[in-house]
Amino acid sequence: MLKQIVHIVKVTMRGQKSQFQIKLPLNTTKILDVKVTANPSFKKQDGDTFLFPTEVGWIWLRLSELRDVFYCESLKLKTQNHNQTILNHKPINDFGNGNFWVQGKQETPFDITADLHTNLLEGYYIDRFRKRVDNNYEVRIYLTIKTE
Repeated sequence: MLKQIVHIVKVTMRGQKSQFQIKLPLNTTKILDVKVTANPSFKKQDGDTFLFPTEVGWIWLRLSELRDVFYCESLKLKTQNHNQTILNHKPINDFGNGNFWVQGKQETPFDITADLHTNLLEGYYIDRFRKRVDNNYEVRIYLTIKTE
């Protein structure tokens, strides 16, 4: 059976380094995919230019029995055009009612197959985002697992 687990890491100060553990169900056999999101609130100043995606932080996940990193990522600020629903003017050759359409690309998880012999994952997160208004934000780790 496939299940999805969400683990939340709370970041409360700038430059915070967090080490955490994710406890999986005892009958977990594999991790099938991973998706990590972090969207801190920030206010763009007049002189700020964001030509490239701004880095939020670094994350590593590893299997506790092997001490081997199976996933690492540099988290970036997401652009605001993911899964937007926008009111649409009805075009001439409309296939539906012309009420809504979706723009942007769908976020997809990172496909991975990690065989497990224990139910414990270890993780490490370093905050790298300097231009935020509120110091508190959450890093969400979505794991799709296969159980017996």
